[in-house]
Amino acid sequence: MKKILIPALLSVAAYSSSLFAAGAGDLSTMPEMEGKSASGWSGMLGLAALSAPEYVGGDDSEGAGLPVIIVDYNDRFYFKVNTLGVWLWKPNDSFRIGLAAKPRKGWESDDGDLLDGRSDRDDQTEFGVNFRWNHEKLTVEGMFLSASDESEGSSALLKARYMFIQNSDMALIGGVDIENLDEDIVDFYYGTDGTEVAGTPVYEGDSVTNTSVMLAVMYNINKEWMAVGGVKATSLGDEISDSPIVEDDAYNVIFAGAVWKF
Repeated sequence: MKKILIPALLSVAAYSSSLFAAGAGDLSTMPEMEGKSASGWSGMLGLAALSAPEYVGGDDSEGAGLPVIIVDYNDRFYFKVNTLGVWLWKPNDSFRIGLAAKPRKGWESDDGDLLDGRSDRDDQTEFGVNFRWNHEKLTVEGMFLSASDESEGSSALLKARYMFIQNSDMALIGGVDIENLDEDIVDFYYGTDGTEVAGTPVYEGDSVTNTSVMLAVMYNINKEWMAVGGVKATSLGDEISDSPIVEDDAYNVIFAGAVWKF
């Protein structure tokens, strides 16, 4: 048990790292592992190389190696890459409701040319309720979260995943994400008051909806090791892309790595 708990706790310590928070959300395209061992623990531990923008809305990408940590206990408590949660109500095998917490990446003034001279926007942690429903090869998950610090805003995320291929050798998963951010989050991260940099117009954020599509593959190297990889493309809504500090209205995240299954 200690061999599982220690990496999980280390990943929580990395929770506040900007780069970790940026990439971790997109590594979570991998499916959850339900506890099936005698101890109730199951999951995957590994490392992945990832290419992602320096900040959401930036034009420059950077690469890094990030831990892949997915831990489940008794199909009740879980830590999935960057999301900590618990399932509170499971009326049947297809539907469940619980609580979850996850970070949202901020940015620093040296993350892009348009950010130069501006005050950093810190990461924030969002808490709330989530649900998951699955039917055969389709899984739908929703989160309704609020931040108690920084922006003090709210977000809603709806994720749909479909298992196109699943056999003893590999799995191929496709999906769509729809995320809505309220005006407080958009204004905090993308608004400008016109005073930080001379000549910058005042921009007040409004609620926005971002859309992503993804494709991930998982290949069994042997009984204990698995290769993983995927790509996720995101289109930002006008309320973000129109901000004077945004360089690009779309971005891609690409990752590949290997994990140990337990």
